[in-house]
Amino acid sequence: MRIRQGCYALPHADPLTVAEVAWRGTATCISALTRLDLPVLDRGDGHHLLIPGTRSHSGRHLTPPSSITLHWSALPVPDRVTPLEAIDDAAQCLDKWGQLVVIDAALSRGLITPMDLNLLQRGDARRRSWLARYADGSAESPPETLMRTAMRSLGLHVECQVVLSGVGRVDCVVNGWLVVEVDGRQFHSDSRTFLNDRQRDRAAVLAGYTPVRVAASEVLHDPMSVAREIAAIARVRK
Repeated sequence: MRIRQGCYALPHADPLTVAEVAWRGTATCISALTRLDLPVLDRGDGHHLLIPGTRSHSGRHLTPPSSITLHWSALPVPDRVTPLEAIDDAAQCLDKWGQLVVIDAALSRGLITPMDLNLLQRGDARRRSWLARYADGSAESPPETLMRTAMRSLGLHVECQVVLSGVGRVDCVVNGWLVVEVDGRQFHSDSRTFLNDRQRDRAAVLAGYTPVRVAASEVLHDPMSVAREIAAIARVRK
């Protein structure tokens, strides 16, 4: 199929690469993050491309379809953006929670460092400060990032990925005694895991902790609501 003058692609060609060639851009933002296999909560169906700011914004061949989101750059556009550049661009298309999820995953994989967060430029100063304050590469999934951040924003003391004697590693320990585990159906639905979870809960109680399990789906839907419930439980021992 013809994708632009003098350039053709086979029908099974990667759609993102085709879009890059067709619009002479470079994948950025959600598209680049997805290509890096980083978790994006709201991917959408389109492609995000970095385009030189010197290019004309009008004309029959320069107006992209609704499936293409253009990010204009004042600098020369590279063949590939860095993970940090893609994360920075994502401030234009993701809310701060979605951007934080990506940052945590990138930190966990070593794609960026905590110091790199000082280089973010997109979004206002309050947003960038919030991201730097709550970023933590210890989270192992988007729901864990959301749950931890929501609880900390309510003033709870949260430790992540804590190893408890006789119990093993748990997702979060809140205020030193409340164990919060975020369970996804993918990893906690088989009979062996179901039994192991109950055994771990009993071991946590014997060790002086109170275990609480929340579903990953409810955290993804409304992390603050779940965090407020956890805060109410935490107040019981005050």
